[in-house]
Amino acid sequence: PNPQATLRIKEIIWPEPPGVCGDGEVGGDELCDDGNTVDDATCLSDCLSMQVFQVNTVYANSQIQPSIAGAAGEYVLAWTSGGSDTGVERDQHVMARHVDRFGQPLGIGSYTTDLKLNITSTTQAQYRPDVAMGNGRLMALWLDNGPGTGVPAGDVVWRSLPFGSGTGVGEVTLNVGSLEESQDWARIGGVGENRYLAAWISRSTLPSHAVCNTFSGSAWGTEAPCSDTASDTERFVDAAMSAAGAAAVWARDTEIIMQRFDETGERDGAEVHVNVPSGGSCGYPSAAFDGGGRLLVVWRLETATGGVQIMGRLYDTSGSPASSEDFQINSTD
Repeated sequence: PNPQATLRIKEIIWPEPPGVCGDGEVGGDELCDDGNTVDDATCLSDCLSMQVFQVNTVYANSQIQPSIAGAAGEYVLAWTSGGSDTGVERDQHVMARHVDRFGQPLGIGSYTTDLKLNITSTTQAQYRPDVAMGNGRLMALWLDNGPGTGVPAGDVVWRSLPFGSGTGVGEVTLNVGSLEESQDWARIGGVGENRYLAAWISRSTLPSHAVCNTFSGSAWGTEAPCSDTASDTERFVDAAMSAAGAAAVWARDTEIIMQRFDETGERDGAEVHVNVPSGGSCGYPSAAFDGGGRLLVVWRLETATGGVQIMGRLYDTSGSPASSEDFQINSTD
């Protein structure tokens, strides 16, 4: 062999072929492709955009507080429908719909149109729903009997319904160990393995503290404070779940707090102070896991100078922060 010879290897990456609009397959830079080049409800003629579709089809006007969950190209939406039956302001129902990525109706139970979720407990003052998907069903959480009764908060109500057929279960009140009608800001996170984390703010045994409960297999566990250092100034909770565990985030005083849970629903370590450095007033936290198990927490920050920013912090699969400080998400205040 020649001692002066050098072997060079170059990686060649072939570009993704462009999509062919109208062939029924989404490719290249196409957002949608329904097999034609006509503007219709599922895809516009250029295959680069879809029609805006209206979710609520049964009742018009006064549709508020939407929530959405999605998996594998399917989505569940839930919202509060105000005055939907009688026109009385106090009538507030929780409605839901199951659609594909084009907005075309699928099915919740035997329904392909809007479905009223509150059917057994009460028909009034249902509000602020949140939804999750898993194992071919929706899991919905909302507050019962709050506005219109003189009570600032309500009970946390849960309902599970299968897609395709069946009736699922009727409403179940989760706050069995807490004072009735003193719960607020309920959130739910779930994964396909039929595991869910519910979190809400309770104003009963301790004023305004975060409460968590986990669902595994076929039953909920026992509600308890999300962390063992609960205080009386907690608010704005959110819940997220991955295949490996779950997390609840909430605001305490002016800070953002996180508690992680393992796959069995037990607390995984101590609570974590999320916002670093401290400063200003933090609130409205939200959390989500990505497909690799990393957790992103975001929140609203009111700065000492009067500005408003959206901040975030990313955690790796071990629960360690990816950076030493928060990062700002919005580019302008």
